[in-house]
Amino acid sequence: MTPEEVLNRILPDKPFFRERGGVTLTGGEPLYQPDFARALASLLHRRGIGVALETCGFAPWEHLAGMLPFVRLFLYDWKITDAEKHRQWTGADNLLIRENLKKLYDSGAAIILRCPIIPGVNDSPEHFQGIAQLTREFPRIQRVDVLPYHALGNDKRAQLGLPDDGFSVPGERDIQRWRGELESICGVQVRL
Repeated sequence: MTPEEVLNRILPDKPFFRERGGVTLTGGEPLYQPDFARALASLLHRRGIGVALETCGFAPWEHLAGMLPFVRLFLYDWKITDAEKHRQWTGADNLLIRENLKKLYDSGAAIILRCPIIPGVNDSPEHFQGIAQLTREFPRIQRVDVLPYHALGNDKRAQLGLPDDGFSVPGERDIQRWRGELESICGVQVRL
């Protein structure tokens, strides 16, 4: 689809957006298609439709900078604080992600930090301290969203003949403990 075709699908819903609603560009990673994402965000912005961008931040700064005029809110993933563990689990360290977060922040962008938490991978005190450090370093971050691991992708893996991912789904007690730990050390609201 073209950005104009997507816009035409969205426009009938505009009355439901009211003042605070809008469209979230998500994916995969929308910045892997920077020209399309920027064109669609621009069209939405010109029509008075708020735009949020969900991103892992692993993209050239120019791709993020190109979105700044059109995006009201950045939903920014922070997966693992330790750079080597980040490389182990994602295939790349988090240096570029951190640099882009700082540049977004310095540009005045509205940011919500989204933190997927996977038992045995990043549910450590060190990672939680790293999240808290970001909220102290960037005090205008609006809040931290805790995203507990879920196994929804395992059904698709089974359909593809792949084994499940091997991670365990956290219980409600663990999820509430994570939230409590983060609330006690972060300088911003923490939500599930």
